[in-house]
Amino acid sequence: MKNMLGLDSQLEQVDYSKKNFVHADLSPAKMKEAMKERGDTGTTVALSVLTDFLRKQNQMENKKGKEPPAKGKVEEEPDLLSLLTDPRRR
Repeated sequence: MKNMLGLDSQLEQVDYSKKNFVHADLSPAKMKEAMKERGDTGTTVALSVLTDFLRKQNQMENKKGKEPPAKGKVEEEPDLLSLLTDPRRR
């Protein structure tokens, strides 16, 4: 995914050798442990993300219905698949 989006890996770019620099990322094992302590699984996290996305989308649609569009401006929702697959986009 990082290559498709033209991004660099944090692990490749950040110098973690400084004594006062604390690496805050969790390893997969630590992440799994933290999720378990919260009562989450991969499925519950994925469903939470989806729910938040849908909630935001509903909020945007509700706002659109209450406010008239700006004069001469057409709002267009991006096609998420094209954003991820278009090699010209970063």
